[in-house]
Amino acid sequence: MERQRAPPKGREAENGSRGIDSRGRIPERLCRCHSRYAKEKEQRRQREQAKKARRWYFIKQKAYGLAMLAVTVLAVWATEGDITIAVITVPLGLMCLFSKKMLIVDNYYFEAEKGQTWE
Repeated sequence: MERQRAPPKGREAENGSRGIDSRGRIPERLCRCHSRYAKEKEQRRQREQAKKARRWYFIKQKAYGLAMLAVTVLAVWATEGDITIAVITVPLGLMCLFSKKMLIVDNYYFEAEKGQTWE
């Protein structure tokens, strides 16, 4: 019975064996546990990124609602008490502030619509 030689230092065996390298480690491309861990880590990162994007979308929507109410106050002041503009802007501003639906149409809205990540 002939003994097999160890692979050259720093490389795998030249015959294409897929075992432990000369430093005693399993290459990551062969180790299933590391690839699964990397996939789970990437999925977790993507979920966190999606949550962050959704949170920022609703923060912007609330800011738009506040801005609309502020514009209403300024417009009423500028027109010396004519509140006709408030008939439209106050309900829109309040909807933007308190709604859990996506009302502002921007890039995130189209991405979420395409991926159906919202209800």
